[in-house]
Amino acid sequence: MTDRDAGSCAVDIDAGTLGSGENTLRVRSGTALLDGSETDVPEQFIDVPPSSSEPRKDVVALDSAGTAGVITGTAEPISPSGSSLEAAERPAPPDLSGMDVVPLALVLVPADVASITSSEVIDLRATGDVFAGTISGSAADLVERLGIPVYDDDSDAPVDSLYFYAPESVLKYKDGGGVVHEADGATALSDLSIDTDKDWQGYALSNVGSLASNGDITTGGESVAVDSDLTAHTGDTTNPHSVTNDQVSAPSRTEFDSHAVNTSNPHSVSASQANALPDTGGTVTGNVTVDGDLDVTGDHHLETVRDASDFSGTDGGAQIQAAIDDLPADGGVVFVPAEGPDLNGRWDLSSAIVPASDTHLVGVPGATRLYLTDGTGNDMIQTDVDATSAAKENVVIEGFYLNGNGTNNSTWDQDDTHMRGSCGVRILNCVDARVRNCTVENTYKHGIELKKSQHCLIEDSVVDDAGDDGVSVSDTLFDTASSENVIVRGCRASGSADNGFEVDDGPVNVRFVECHAHDNSTNGFTIHTHAATEGDGSTYAPAAPQDIYITDCASVNNGQLGYAVGHHKSGTPRDYFLDGVSATGNGESPFRSEISAASDETVEITNVNVNDFHFEGTAERNGAGGLTAGIRLDRAMPWNDVSFTNGVITGTLGYGIYLRRTSVYGLTVDNVVIEGDDVASYMVFGDTEDDDSTFKDFKFTNCTVKGGPAGGFVINAGASDAFVDGQISDCTFKNNGSAGSGSRWDSGIVLAGSGTVENIAVTSNTCYDDQGTTTQQYGIYRADSDYCTWTGNICHDNEQSQFGGSLGANSKEATNVSY
Repeated sequence: MTDRDAGSCAVDIDAGTLGSGENTLRVRSGTALLDGSETDVPEQFIDVPPSSSEPRKDVVALDSAGTAGVITGTAEPISPSGSSLEAAERPAPPDLSGMDVVPLALVLVPADVASITSSEVIDLRATGDVFAGTISGSAADLVERLGIPVYDDDSDAPVDSLYFYAPESVLKYKDGGGVVHEADGATALSDLSIDTDKDWQGYALSNVGSLASNGDITTGGESVAVDSDLTAHTGDTTNPHSVTNDQVSAPSRTEFDSHAVNTSNPHSVSASQANALPDTGGTVTGNVTVDGDLDVTGDHHLETVRDASDFSGTDGGAQIQAAIDDLPADGGVVFVPAEGPDLNGRWDLSSAIVPASDTHLVGVPGATRLYLTDGTGNDMIQTDVDATSAAKENVVIEGFYLNGNGTNNSTWDQDDTHMRGSCGVRILNCVDARVRNCTVENTYKHGIELKKSQHCLIEDSVVDDAGDDGVSVSDTLFDTASSENVIVRGCRASGSADNGFEVDDGPVNVRFVECHAHDNSTNGFTIHTHAATEGDGSTYAPAAPQDIYITDCASVNNGQLGYAVGHHKSGTPRDYFLDGVSATGNGESPFRSEISAASDETVEITNVNVNDFHFEGTAERNGAGGLTAGIRLDRAMPWNDVSFTNGVITGTLGYGIYLRRTSVYGLTVDNVVIEGDDVASYMVFGDTEDDDSTFKDFKFTNCTVKGGPAGGFVINAGASDAFVDGQISDCTFKNNGSAGSGSRWDSGIVLAGSGTVENIAVTSNTCYDDQGTTTQQYGIYRADSDYCTWTGNICHDNEQSQFGGSLGANSKEATNVSY
């Protein structure tokens, strides 16, 4: 609404609610000129019909009797799209032509609304046939407000115009021929009985012409210009008024054509303003495509490319090396085509290919085949053979199939300064090396080996049937050097004579991501150190791996372990992280300290974290006839700060988690499900051997152990062993002991043994058996345990008793429930 909202006959919001009987709007009382007579209009309340799925425009109007009502428009989509409802051409207001009404307000009704607000009521009293507002003053004031031009002489008025003739206070119209006509009907403002000192509302100027709410001009006189005439005139491009260039300060056609062909940059536009590269040089971001020859003068950084087939040599390998040697000092690309010069299109190697720094050696993936000839006894591709020389940088090897012909290449030669020995790819003494999209098969030693190198990537590559490890990252022989910041991603290793993937001795920050090890003879993944031998036969202690990450990897059907940690002979092994890992069908445990008969492994390993794991054991005994376990920490190597969280262990012939012949300080097992079957026994903790083992600060929380033929959680301390400062809480032990002897060991929780079992809190656990034939003997069995607390545990439906044994010295129990 405008400033005239409070005026006579103004339309404003009452309830605002749409629909019958809702009193949506109020029409204020006032005076209106209807059919030539002043009419008193009383205050009225009117309803606006409900909205629909499309918007519309309604009009509030007075009829000849002064009764207010709503004239409903047609609901339709808004056009142009994106316009406001008020500004839109469609929907249009209702057509009022031929209707004897005086419009007061335009009402905007949006789609799907229950009510409207004051912003949707548009005052029409000052448009079209109606002027509404408060006026005091002369008739000339009214004419001025109506926008009608005033003239004192008819000759001053232009043709085709309506004007106010001041001397006689008369409205007149001068047609196109210059003939002056007085308006019909209420021709003189004095005839309207205007009282200039009185507020007045709503006077119609009949028979002169009116502006309908849809924008059309409705003529009441004889020669008023209509909307179609104006449209035709404004669309006329023939310059009907003969306007000249000089009149509108526009250039002539000749001047415009001359300016358009001016190439001297008359506006002084800079290269940056035009997003262009200046001729003095600059930087282009994004790709650049050049059709045809490109001539470059001055220094440039374009890579030089050599095609190995363009060079000569005694065999394919010699041709490749000749192409590498022909590169300039700043390096380049050596392309090795799919079709080689040797037998069946191979590229035969009688010596190692040695790329220089800044060399990109590229073949056709799956098609460029390198073959190590009989008796070569060397690596196929190696960055260096001498670890004491200056490191190479920026070497890329990608897109090759390499066959090491391992049966006929059994040489292994190394000492404290150099090494060679029938690997597929050996990255030695190199910074920023990348091996991508390669397949290595049938090597005498490792498929891909990385030593004393930093910031390297091995990606999307496959190693099959390696004579040692599939992929090895190590520092053997180099006790003062370290491989650091290495990523092995998206690789597969299978059929290796030893491990699928190995971290050996002192590398730091090595990451295996989305790698798959299967059907290797020993382990899927191994992290360890071992005693090294110098060239003179002496031994030394190499460094230990640190910051090793194994993420989203799988170990399947390997001969011994899924993931092996240790044995560590020396150094400070620490910070091993396994996340999102799985192990299935391996010959022994999914996760274990590496099998070793050594008894001198006293180096502590610190901060080992295994999270989000799925370990499925094997239902067969290992080669030594022993039992397997899902997680097994044993041998003499001590462990500090070890955690297993958010995992599943199932299907092992032995134990879910087994601690044996070792010491563990700070063990957390949280949110782990250990599930047995008819061949699995789940004595979770146990050490029956008298070997001075200590297990301190352990937590077993939020876990479920069910269906094991023996006990759920068992501590069986040997005479010189100690289990102290532990917590077993918020766990469920269900239906265990199915293949047991019916003894206390076949219970949900057992704390016993001849050693020390002290200060263990057993709280809020549930132990029960809901099978038809009960096999879990006791919910909780307590014996030989001191300073322990038993609180808030629930035991029910177990075979012999819910709580067995007796409290040890200085032990307490409270709020336990049995039934």
